[in-house]
Amino acid sequence: MKKISITIFMSVFIFGCSSQKHASSLLTNAEIEKMIVGKWFVSKSDSLIKNGNTISIYTNDYNVKAINYSDEQCNEPYAISKGTWKVDNYKLIITVTESTMPSIHRTGLVIIDNIISIDENNKTLKAVENEYRRQLRTKTNTCII
Repeated sequence: MKKISITIFMSVFIFGCSSQKHASSLLTNAEIEKMIVGKWFVSKSDSLIKNGNTISIYTNDYNVKAINYSDEQCNEPYAISKGTWKVDNYKLIITVTESTMPSIHRTGLVIIDNIISIDENNKTLKAVENEYRRQLRTKTNTCII
């Protein structure tokens, strides 16, 4: 009886942990898209942006606008890109339709990022073309300083 109890406990523990670990994979594209809509700033812990800041604004009609700032307070924009976005199989796919600075985002550029994690306030993306590039973003209506 003791062996059966231990076996049941271990089975519940192992399967419970494994399903919890992969809980984000249970989200549908529509659920992820709903969470993406809004303003996302580069998180302070993101190692890609050393100076300045960036905001990406995702709308319900699948348009996106990215504004790059030369200062952390988001007062001095130096580049604006616009495009369309969608979620497909845990990938955020952005197509640039216009840009004031093609050296950052050229028109026609398709950006594909794996969605590592997402909730109502934070998202972690990993660039498909560079497996070591992770992007940490925070959802907020104000510039993070």
